[in-house]
Amino acid sequence: MERRTFLQFLTALAVNEGIGVGPAVMAQPFAGREADHPAVHGMVVLGTHKIYLSHLPLFSSPDHASPHNYQVLLEVELSQKGENILKNYVKDRSKTRATLYTFEPEKFVLPSVQFGGQSGPPVRTFRGKLYRGHFERQGTPIADEVTVNVTKVIHFHPFASNATRPESLQYILFGNEKECFAAHYITRPPDFDHLVPVMLQGEDLTSQQLASGLLATFPKLKDTASDRLRYRQTLPATCAPLTAPTNVFPVSCQVGADIYLEENELAS
Repeated sequence: MERRTFLQFLTALAVNEGIGVGPAVMAQPFAGREADHPAVHGMVVLGTHKIYLSHLPLFSSPDHASPHNYQVLLEVELSQKGENILKNYVKDRSKTRATLYTFEPEKFVLPSVQFGGQSGPPVRTFRGKLYRGHFERQGTPIADEVTVNVTKVIHFHPFASNATRPESLQYILFGNEKECFAAHYITRPPDFDHLVPVMLQGEDLTSQQLASGLLATFPKLKDTASDRLRYRQTLPATCAPLTAPTNVFPVSCQVGADIYLEENELAS
């Protein structure tokens, strides 16, 4: 809510018209990226074997123009003073049994992670602070001056005012052979951000497929928050690689406990 209140005082600097949503958008140029200004792009931290970041997005009226109108999933490494802090982060999770961790980066232009700037390559490093809990909602800082090194952009898409909501519930599946996560695929308001751990059964999935991301469609569920994935459900889905949407195959998805759920900030 704090970011939404702040954005009410900003002038929209980019209009994302005519940009389709879906896996194919990752390979398309995004003309509006140059107009974005630096902002604090909070992210949920996922994983204990490998670390992933999920951007906390916002819509913005009238045309969804905002520095936060992107769904972004990154595979990263976290370091402090040149040393990997994975063990310290995992130790904190184990000790406190907390489920939500977030990262508050210094201001930067989010599309630069995918596209670079006007004259430079994609940004692969940024710095900030690691929190137990939500950094905007009384979270506890556990590590300062943390450097994020982006090892892979799993998914990136801008929100478009003309986006079509899918009829069936869709999630992006990503992870590795030891951990897998599902992020609800966000299109247009009203929508919701939802992150859960999942276990996949069925066709053998390769580590490369999970690392690059899959788009899962749950045909028995509608794309609404009330029909979202629920703890202990086991559901059939059809999957396709984000980079090859026609290569469809079936899986069974067992759902774990919620990591993050947000409806209010994506209501409009």
